[in-house]
Amino acid sequence: MKPRISFLIATKNRSHIIKDTIDSFINQEVEDWEAIIVDDHGNDNTQKVVEQYQDNRLRYFKLSDIHGFGASCARNLAAIYANSEIVAISDSDDISYSNRILLTLNSFDKNPDADIFYGNIDVWEEATGIVRSRKTPFFPYSFEKIKDIHFIPHSTVAMKREVLLNNPYN
Repeated sequence: MKPRISFLIATKNRSHIIKDTIDSFINQEVEDWEAIIVDDHGNDNTQKVVEQYQDNRLRYFKLSDIHGFGASCARNLAAIYANSEIVAISDSDDISYSNRILLTLNSFDKNPDADIFYGNIDVWEEATGIVRSRKTPFFPYSFEKIKDIHFIPHSTVAMKREVLLNNPYN
């Protein structure tokens, strides 16, 4: 059975922190997800960290030279391997609140014509321990709204997979 949502995680040498990201998915209120983790030529033990979970919702791939370099190439490859119709972006140092999937799927269910959603983000400054909120209502993409708020918190983006496949990162 296909998951309802696939998280696309580009990573490189983040074995020391990716566990927090994975744990935040495992602790989601909704269990119908997968995470496609694409390692961008890293040389640490990220693969072993992922494999220790023994969770078939976690799928690890290593980016080969023929697919290029960088987070953009890793995200594009993850989108190709995704099994769901909805993909969401997560960086390998992101921690998602336990209701992220629920909010995302509810937004798509209530707005079937929308292709992309994005919303709030809290930024944790490791050096100071301060958490800053950048509040943005969770709403469908609109160029007019972007002109008003001036940014899309990238790690909150979820979209129909076909949108990303037709408009890959560059």
